[in-house]
Amino acid sequence: MNNASAAYTNFERDAIDALLAAEDDVCCELRLQVDSSHVTQRVHTGVGMYVHIQSDISLNKYAGSETLRLQDAEATIAGVNYGAGFILWVEKGKLSCLEVFTDQEELPKDITSYEIHRIAT
Repeated sequence: MNNASAAYTNFERDAIDALLAAEDDVCCELRLQVDSSHVTQRVHTGVGMYVHIQSDISLNKYAGSETLRLQDAEATIAGVNYGAGFILWVEKGKLSCLEVFTDQEELPKDITSYEIHRIAT
């Protein structure tokens, strides 16, 4: 499904906020990108989804140039027995993609009943 310049769903935004909740320099810089970013595409795989993100190019990017994976949050979701995990991908200092995955269970396309928890890494 292609959603040019779509807003985040509540589930997506809550997941990103949880993944960027740490009070370190990286997360602080990346949080500045969230409000000016938007979804360019959602790809549902059945057992997960990829939410492709475009950040405002006028904002400073995180100083690191390497690829980062932030994954210290998980969700309990109504109808998904084992919940879901997340990876927030950062490419060349910009938010790039939110990956949501299950343990081989169907991920609903419309997620409204959920809880997101930070996990220790």
